Amino acid sequence: PAWDTIGVILMKEGRLDEAGDALRRALQIAPRSWDARVHHAQLDLAEGRRQEAVQAAQDLEPEIPDKTDADLNDYRSLRRDLGLPPLVTAD
Repeated sequence: PAWDTIGVILMKEGRLDEAGDALRRALQIAPRSWDARVHHAQLDLAEGRRQEAVQAAQDLEPEIPDKTDADLNDYRSLRRDLGLPPLVTAD
């Protein structure tokens, strides 16, 4: 959703409150959006909610087999930023 993209841009600009609003709106529109959920977890981490980010990363794991390598880029970054082991997928 477009709100996800807006949220990512705002997050990169350091406008975390506004990013949170945009990402929550994206999730209201498309609650199962992989990208919006990954980006919201990145926002959780940026705002110091590490445990919520870890939980979100774990909640996303069952969907990994259905994702392309490109889909997994931000997820891999999230895991790295959380200090979790690297993601290993069967190619």
